[in-house]
Amino acid sequence: MLLFLLMVFFGAVVLWSGSRLYRLLRDRSQAGA
Repeated sequence: MLLFLLMVFFGAVVLWSGSRLYRLLRDRSQAGA
């Protein structure tokens, strides 16, 4: 059970950081263009 919660938490962190990084790169590309 603990391993399952850890996997869910890790997946949420990966998705959150991924969306944040994607937004940062997108804004930077628009600013450059």
